[in-house]
Amino acid sequence: SAVSKFRYFVVENSTVLALLEEPLGNDQDPQPTVTLLIRGGFGRHAWTLQLRHLPRHRSGTKYQHTPNPGRPVPLEDPPPRPHSRHKYFPDSVERIPQCKVDKSIPDLDALFLEDSSGELSELSRLLEKQVVGERRDSSPPCTMDPERECAPPPPCHEFQTARLFLSHFGLLSRLDSNQEPGVPPLVALDTSHPSFCNDLEALDNIGCRTVNTCHVMYVRAGQKQPEHILNNVLSESTVSPHFLEMLLALGWPVKVSQHPGWTGHVATSYKLAHGTTQGDSATESLPSHGGRLFNGDSHVLYWADVSAEIAFVVPTVSRKSKHFDEFQQQDSVWYERSLSACEATDKPRTMSLDLEPHKDPRWSRRHPPTTVMLVWLESYEDHLHFPAAEMMAYTTTGLETQTGPKAQDCFVIFLHALNSGLLRVKLQGPTGRMSIATPLVDGMVISRRVVGSLVRQTALNICRRRRLDNDSYQPPHVRRRMKVQELVSKYRCELTQSELLTYLLTDAP
Repeated sequence: SAVSKFRYFVVENSTVLALLEEPLGNDQDPQPTVTLLIRGGFGRHAWTLQLRHLPRHRSGTKYQHTPNPGRPVPLEDPPPRPHSRHKYFPDSVERIPQCKVDKSIPDLDALFLEDSSGELSELSRLLEKQVVGERRDSSPPCTMDPERECAPPPPCHEFQTARLFLSHFGLLSRLDSNQEPGVPPLVALDTSHPSFCNDLEALDNIGCRTVNTCHVMYVRAGQKQPEHILNNVLSESTVSPHFLEMLLALGWPVKVSQHPGWTGHVATSYKLAHGTTQGDSATESLPSHGGRLFNGDSHVLYWADVSAEIAFVVPTVSRKSKHFDEFQQQDSVWYERSLSACEATDKPRTMSLDLEPHKDPRWSRRHPPTTVMLVWLESYEDHLHFPAAEMMAYTTTGLETQTGPKAQDCFVIFLHALNSGLLRVKLQGPTGRMSIATPLVDGMVISRRVVGSLVRQTALNICRRRRLDNDSYQPPHVRRRMKVQELVSKYRCELTQSELLTYLLTDAP
C-alpha cells in the first residue's frame, strides 16, 4: 500500500509527519526531493521540498559536474638542489701546529684496534644493517601506481531526504540522552500494524473546523405570516437595495454543487457533484432577485477561517425539501462534523474539510445546532410580532434532534434601517439565559459599511458560546490532538537515539 512507502513520525506528541523519499531516476530536474504530509490539530497539508544548489530564478544555470575543476598543472620537474658538504671545523684548522694535548684523545681507528671485547664490531654491524634497511624502505617499489591528480568524487544520485529534512529543521538536534522521561519530541511510528491505516483514516476524517448556519429573512412593514415573509426575497422590487448590499457583505457566493465545504444542510455539504445540476441551470433564469438565489438549492453565502465556517442561507417557501425528510428518523451520536452518505455520482472531499464517519454513515446529533436568524425589518415594531416559532420549519440543517428545534432556543438578530442610513440592532435570545454575544449589542446603531463583518462575528460568537456551555464539548483541534496521542500510544517504536538515527540512514521498505 501507499502507507508503507512513507516514514511516519510524531513531533511534540501533536503533529504527524509522513515523509516520502522520492527517487530521482526519471526526474528531469534531479534535485533531492521529499514529499511531506502534515497532520495537525488544524487540518492536514501536503508540501514538496527540494534541496537546491541554486535559487529558482537561476534554475536555467544547471549545476554541471566537471571531473577537472581547473586547478593549475603541478610541476613535474623539481628545481635542482645545490649539493654542499658540511664542515665541522674551518679550513684553517689543518694549518695549526699540534701539541701533545691534541694527541691525548685517540682516534676511532685506534679504538677498533684495541677492541678486545668485540662490542665496537657488533655496533658497526648493526649500523650497516640499519643503513641497508632504510635504503630499501625509502626506494619506491616497482609495482606502485604513478602519482595521479586528485579528482572530485562522482555526483550523488540518491539522498536520504527524510534525514536531511529532520536535520535541517532541527528535529534531530533535540534528541539527547538526558531528555526527560515520557514521550520524546520525535517518535517513529510502526506502519506495519494492520490497523494503522484505519486509525490514520479516522484521524483524517476528524474535521478541523466547526460548522454554523445563519438564516437571513426580510420582513416588510406589518407582515406576520411566514409565507409572506419568505416570498419577499423572490423579487428585487420587494426588498431594500441596502438589504442586498448587506447580503454580499456577509460572505462570498458559492455554488452548492461545486463547493467542498459546509452549505447549510448536511444533504449537500462536503460533496463535489459531477456535471451541472438542475439548480445550477435554474439560477441563470434569475437575473434579478431579492436574495432568493442563496436559498441553498444552488448557491449560498459562505465564509470560513481557520477554526470555523458559516453558511448564510436565505430560505424560501419553494425551497427543495427532498433533503429534509431523510434525516427525520435517525438516532446516532453527533459529531462536530460527520460524513454524509455519498451517492455514486458524488465525489467525496478528501482534504482537511472531510468529516468524521460513524458506524452508521449518516449525520448524527447528540448536541443540536444553534439556530441563528438575521431579520431585516422595515418597521422596528415588527420585532414584537415576528413568528420565530413558525420560521423554525424553514431553518433546518439536518443536525436537529427528533423533537426538532425549539423556538425558545432561537437567537434572532434584528436590523432596522433608519432614515439617516444607519442600522438599529435588536438582539433576541432565550429568556433567563446569558445570550449576549459581542460585537453587536442590543440597542446599538451601526453603519452599513460594517454590518457584514459585525453580524457575521456575532453569529459565530453565539454558536461558539452555546457549544462552550456544554462541559463535555471538545473543539475539533483538541479531538485531533487526542487522536494523534492515541496513535503514539498504539504504534510508537521504542527506539533509542542511536537506533532512530540508524533507522533514518537505512532505506525505506
